[in-house]
Amino acid sequence: MGHSGLLVRCFMLVSGLTILVLLVLAPSVASAQVPDQAPPPVLAVMDITFDRVEMRPDAQSRMNDYLVSCMSGNGAFMVVARDDVARALSEQRVKFSSECYGSCRAKIGGYLAANSVLQAKMWKVGSTCVLTADLYDLASDTNVASHSVKDLNCDEVGLMKGIEIISARFGAGVSASVPVITGGGTVSHGLKLDRGESIVNAVTDETGIISIKTNPDGANIFINGKAVGKAPYQDVLMVGRYVITARLNALYYDAAREIVLTSNGGEVNLELLPAFGSLNITSTPSGAEVLIDGRPVGTTPYVERQMKSGTYQVEVRMDLYRGAAEPVTVSDGKSTTKAFQLAADFGGIEVASTPSGAAITIDGQNTGKVTPASFSRLASGLHVVTLDLEAYGRRVENVRVSAGSTERVSVQLEPKLGLLQVLTESHDGRPCDGTLLIDGRQVGQTPYKGNVLATTHRLEARCGNQSKTEEVAVEHNANVIRRIRMDNPTPDGFVLIPAGSFMMGSPNNESDRSSDEGPQTRVTISRPFLMKTTEVTQGEWKSVMGSNPSYFSKCGDNCPVEQVSWFDAVEYCNGLSSREGFEHCYEINGQNVRFKGLSCKGYRLPTEAEWEYAARAGSTGARYGDIDAIAWYDDNSGNTTHPGGRKSPNAWGLYDMLGNVWEWCWDWYTDKYAGGSVMDPTGSSLGSTRVIRGGSWVSFARRVRAANRNYFVPGSRYNVLGLRVVRSIP
Repeated sequence: MGHSGLLVRCFMLVSGLTILVLLVLAPSVASAQVPDQAPPPVLAVMDITFDRVEMRPDAQSRMNDYLVSCMSGNGAFMVVARDDVARALSEQRVKFSSECYGSCRAKIGGYLAANSVLQAKMWKVGSTCVLTADLYDLASDTNVASHSVKDLNCDEVGLMKGIEIISARFGAGVSASVPVITGGGTVSHGLKLDRGESIVNAVTDETGIISIKTNPDGANIFINGKAVGKAPYQDVLMVGRYVITARLNALYYDAAREIVLTSNGGEVNLELLPAFGSLNITSTPSGAEVLIDGRPVGTTPYVERQMKSGTYQVEVRMDLYRGAAEPVTVSDGKSTTKAFQLAADFGGIEVASTPSGAAITIDGQNTGKVTPASFSRLASGLHVVTLDLEAYGRRVENVRVSAGSTERVSVQLEPKLGLLQVLTESHDGRPCDGTLLIDGRQVGQTPYKGNVLATTHRLEARCGNQSKTEEVAVEHNANVIRRIRMDNPTPDGFVLIPAGSFMMGSPNNESDRSSDEGPQTRVTISRPFLMKTTEVTQGEWKSVMGSNPSYFSKCGDNCPVEQVSWFDAVEYCNGLSSREGFEHCYEINGQNVRFKGLSCKGYRLPTEAEWEYAARAGSTGARYGDIDAIAWYDDNSGNTTHPGGRKSPNAWGLYDMLGNVWEWCWDWYTDKYAGGSVMDPTGSSLGSTRVIRGGSWVSFARRVRAANRNYFVPGSRYNVLGLRVVRSIP
């Protein structure tokens, strides 16, 4: 066919029709089925790209439409509508057709159910242009045909001429019997449609209105092979013979109907038959990964409600199970279900060691478990089990696991040892012997010499009635000598209060006795402790707390701190402990305070029993001396506090145990004692007020006694409330 004939095919649709006569085909042939012939290949035509050629966008659009029309008209291809190609490019995030190559072309073809892609380019060479076009076969990913036209004018007329020549050459050189491959499945029943490309109607001024609908709606409409729009579609056409073709997508077969249009106009309704079915894939156990033709699509249970008819390779796989794969055929309009039963492919390992407690690593992954431990779901095959235990090194075992079985691994770990020698001495450097505990276990007496594991150990050594705890690191095959010197049992400003027993409270015949001072109770203080010789001073408080709350702040830093609550007192104890490197004896959470007990080595408030025991210093009387010689009270204080140490101490060297300021104790207040005999009492576990002891600068003489008791709510702050600290010793 010459260029003039091709022009007729490219522009065979014109306006001006007046009469429409419908030639309705019988239902059995409504789609012009020719089951024994394969349809022509489906072609996606990319927009023309330009190299150094200046052409307006509207002209480019017309020429691209012209290329699609001419390729449709050459009879060798079923050409995809240009709008569908644009949408496919958008799906691939591609802005221009010139950017689409390689895998992009394959994805575009799959999206449009196309076999081939045509890409054309207009080049400027000197003063003329060259038009080239390449045809890519998507199944083989090869360039199967190329044509070029030289010496063209570099304008719209020149490009039109090149398009006509190129499309004619492709029409003569490509077979229309290439099988259609869509969506990963093979269409086994071919469907060839006569699209009316060869129809040439006589030019007339008579026109008719054509109305075209499809089910489903939205199909692309072709009239005599030329793309005209989407259904529903209406237009005014020249009367004559037309073939109306509808194409939706790869999930529906194309439909066609031939008509003779008269001036009366008419309607065409096309039913597009489904070329898909549904696919339901299940597995036991569920949750397996599903792959269709090697492409992951989801997990079981998996449902694809619209799947292109054809045969697919379906694979189901899951960790610790043997995968399964089978071909599955999806048929038009039918639901296909395929169930896979996955066979377990795992076993277990039980791991034990002597000694136990070794960290377990399997195949380089830390399990977070220590021996003995079991692992019930390990993939069949060889696994590397690694055991690590401090001071025992590392042990590696290879274990082969079979499906459904449990392997057992038991390992004897070899210790790594070092030599440790421990000597003890008193605080003044004199050697002394005593019990030695290593990691809480008694190992003998000091001096000590023995092999120990190569790790860090906790040593607790005793020297007389003192003990000290230290840590020592021992390396493999090392010889470590550790000297442990005891701390000074009585640091400056403190006295050692020995263990002992006393009668707490006042006898019934004491004249100044209050009801809450009895019944007298025999109390045993089972362990010695340190008590500060004076009340905590304002200067000492400021050095720890950074402030001075005292009412008598102008009297000097050596006067006792006052106007402190019970809560302030326990915070001071914790602060002093931190400053001097001791543990905290109180856990403070707002208004909730927990005492860690008499074994705490940090600073704390005395219990009420400890306070009275220390105040009496072995005395059984109301006071440990003449009141004016030992205490500041209302008759001699001058209505103020006084520096500590100006009155006489008791027999254990404690000043101002009576008078000056009341001293907070740990205990909740109760209105009577238990009676009988008790050991190391710490008071009630509940209460609303805390005990204070000793009287103050404003107290009457009858209140300034060792057994006298008083109380305040723990949040109270008055200029008579102070404190004295104690510290337990080992």
